[in-house]
Amino acid sequence: MVTYPAEHVAAGLGDTPGSERPLEATLYGEPPIGRTGVRLADGTRIRWRDGDWRVSPEREVAFRHNPGKGGINGRRAGAAG
Repeated sequence: MVTYPAEHVAAGLGDTPGSERPLEATLYGEPPIGRTGVRLADGTRIRWRDGDWRVSPEREVAFRHNPGKGGINGRRAGAAG
């Protein structure tokens, strides 16, 4: 999931171009194939592969990985409920 930091939103996004705003990228769980990625509307690409984060072009991104949550609606694959 990619979002703007809460502090940045609370202060107002102002007239900062989207490609210059800081981001937060959070991965929940582990992708079954060991990698995942996203391309944002401004062309920014964020990738995760085997624990390694990459962003192109270079910009401010806070990366987080929450391996305890995954699957649909925050459930681990195969979990009951």
